[in-house]
Amino acid sequence: MTPETWEEMEHRAAEEARAYHRQAAPPAPAPAPQRAGAPAPPPRRRGLLGRLSGDQLLLGALLCLLVQEEADPQLILAVAYILLA
Repeated sequence: MTPETWEEMEHRAAEEARAYHRQAAPPAPAPAPQRAGAPAPPPRRRGLLGRLSGDQLLLGALLCLLVQEEADPQLILAVAYILLA
């Protein structure tokens, strides 16, 4: 076995990674054909909460509970600060 330089080893590793990726990648599924008379599905609507992430929704719910339970004002402000950040 001959010693390889770092460049040769990197090149060989990159080639092996490309070959593995080509081999392991499943073929892309073909889109389902639509019939000529079939109506197109309606576009997904984003409601009022559509632009909020799940974490933001949870923090908002926690904030509402803290306000309702009249928790420590500093805790309420801390949660509101995290929510707005």
